[in-house]
Amino acid sequence: MLDPRAALELTQTDDQLDANRGPGAGTNVITTVVTDDGTPALSATNSFTVIVEESNSPPLLPAQTNRTLVGLAILTVTNTASDTDLPVNTLTYVLQTGPSNAVIDVNGIITWTPMAAQAPSTNLFTTVVTDYNPWAITRKT
Repeated sequence: MLDPRAALELTQTDDQLDANRGPGAGTNVITTVVTDDGTPALSATNSFTVIVEESNSPPLLPAQTNRTLVGLAILTVTNTASDTDLPVNTLTYVLQTGPSNAVIDVNGIITWTPMAAQAPSTNLFTTVVTDYNPWAITRKT
């Protein structure tokens, strides 16, 4: 009889890839053999499959410092998000909040030229970065 306290631990890393299930995913066949101490020794074998699904880490988006503009100067903010997944997922930036004439490009760079009616003012900018993965997680700053 198999001791009910017996345990099996499977650790899979991103370098163990299964092309049919996506990066980081894999299918593993585990075979256990148990043998008694009788005479003759008898054994039983059991095989089962463990499917490890792709995991996804959220992108990292460092916080920005507050800025002060003088007059109608152009504001440029460079977001430097990163992704720790292997392979690295594609990052998408969205400017969630900010003045209506502020824009963000595909590289996460925000530009804003205030109009006369927007000075003086205090404005909150919120960038959302998403990594492209079926189970995508987002981080806001």
